[in-house]
Amino acid sequence: MGEKGNSSPMLLSFTPEEPRRSMNVPQRFAENPMGYDPHIELVSQNSTNKGKAKELNIDVEENVAFSPPFKKAQKPKTKPPGPAISKEQEEFEQNVIKQLKNMKTYRPYFSYITAIIQVIILVASLFPQTGGSLAEWGISTVEKTKLVKTFSNPVNQTVLIAQNLWYGPSTFALLHFGAKYSPCMRSNDFIDVIANNIQKEESSFGCCINNKNECGMMNSTSCYGHKAFYNSSCADVTQCKNATILRPCCYGIEGRCQLLTQDQCDLIEGLWHEDKSQCSGNNGVNCMSKICGIGGFRDSSPDQWWRIFTAIFMHIGVIHLVFNILFQLTVCAEIETFAGPWRTALMYIISGVGGNIIAAIFAPKSVSAGSSGSLYGMIAVSTVETFHSWQILPNRIRQTLRLFIMLVIFLGIGTLPWIDNWAHAGGFVVGIFCGMAFLPYLQFGKWDDRRKKIFKIFSIIMLIVGAVIGMAVFYAAPNPDFCSWCHYVDCVPYTSDLCSSESS
Repeated sequence: MGEKGNSSPMLLSFTPEEPRRSMNVPQRFAENPMGYDPHIELVSQNSTNKGKAKELNIDVEENVAFSPPFKKAQKPKTKPPGPAISKEQEEFEQNVIKQLKNMKTYRPYFSYITAIIQVIILVASLFPQTGGSLAEWGISTVEKTKLVKTFSNPVNQTVLIAQNLWYGPSTFALLHFGAKYSPCMRSNDFIDVIANNIQKEESSFGCCINNKNECGMMNSTSCYGHKAFYNSSCADVTQCKNATILRPCCYGIEGRCQLLTQDQCDLIEGLWHEDKSQCSGNNGVNCMSKICGIGGFRDSSPDQWWRIFTAIFMHIGVIHLVFNILFQLTVCAEIETFAGPWRTALMYIISGVGGNIIAAIFAPKSVSAGSSGSLYGMIAVSTVETFHSWQILPNRIRQTLRLFIMLVIFLGIGTLPWIDNWAHAGGFVVGIFCGMAFLPYLQFGKWDDRRKKIFKIFSIIMLIVGAVIGMAVFYAAPNPDFCSWCHYVDCVPYTSDLCSSESS
């Protein structure tokens, strides 16, 4: 080995037999000297060493050994320690993690089954074979002209037929399948006024016979120019027993009735009663019972209170159904995965029923259907869940903005015909209480747990009291005109006759 000085570099040279324990050389080469190149490995002692290293194009530092591929040794990086966690914070996090692990997850069977039922009901309401009928698609009304037989001579008559913006069933089909409509559920003052006017008009009717020996009930003035007039019912006139062509025709959704031929009644899409001779009286017909359908009324008064339930599972058209099902299979199904099917069913149905009760009070003249009240309730439940989990919720602003956007979209859709904004508003309010009453929650300390339990008890009481008060107000306030502007919340007339389809 060469001499070692204080100011001159020393080139390391050795034979494989020489020991290398005392050298500043990587251990792997000490253990395997045959892999070491004596013409390259340097140990820098001073500036002269560095100059020599530059001649060999090698970067060196003092007391640092180099080996192929001649890269500078990297000092290990150490991660700076994070902020210290207090014992209370650690216990809090462990408690939350434990609660999350103990929460069950469910498959959204209720959301899927409900969607299937809604599809089946809509399809059935579109086809005559199942008692339904498809309305013409459009945003207002359409004129329909046809040559029809009348009591005198055949004439061309023109009527206005309501269109369905959502590509769905007619108004009659909606009613016959269980849509929400207050006059089918309770007595209404405006329906009683129409029935009384019909009865008053028919009190002066007699049996009129035309020149073709066909009969019909009308007053003497209308019978002028025809063959004969009898001041009695056509049922009591022998020659009219099989020749009466004017029969009661129930049309519209307000129980209106007129004595028409079958052609005339079909033109206005009414219900013709060939076994009756008058609209009122002993031989008359209860038009509201026939228009509401589903077995009619048990007595003469409306009693179909169950429409607040059936309307939840109906939809006014294919477009409406697609919107609601997409929402139901996302937001509603997401809630069901942690709330379970039974809790979700309770919140869904109670929100829908509550919304329909509010709608029946404030918009009694409107026919409406759909699960929008229930879905608005589920938006409210999501809102409750957001604030229940606020302490650990990521992206709080985004979550809140998402809920707000959904609220605005559904409120905008609710201004169109047959979709009830009152049901939306009512469903949302009821959904808030449902969420606090039935939604499982995480508790972040004793006070948080106590507060949420108080809200839970309070919400259950409010749901019971609200249901009792709502039904009492509904049956005690049959006057539909107590709120003159309420119908604008339910339907905004973007065109002159857009909202008229609700009352056709």
